[in-house]
Amino acid sequence: SVTATGAAAYNWQYSSNGDDWDNVSNGLPTGTTYANATTASMTVTTTGSTPVTPHYYRVRIQSATGCDDVTSEVVELNVNQVTVGVTPSATTF
Repeated sequence: SVTATGAAAYNWQYSSNGDDWDNVSNGLPTGTTYANATTASMTVTTTGSTPVTPHYYRVRIQSATGCDDVTSEVVELNVNQVTVGVTPSATTF
């Protein structure tokens, strides 16, 4: 989330390395979807196919008053793979 006064538009961006940026879109990276990518508060949803690497996000904010666009600080999202172990219990027939 960001807080901006006088914002006309928000454009969230994604980078796999923190240097090269693309506008967020579902499937970038694999297994990732986004909600509210043109608002001040975006939601990122990952799946088991999302790469287990750092992911970087920022938002470009367009001014309603004609001032230059502003780019937020970069945030790093780390995705971790969760492993679940199951131990079967005794079954009575």
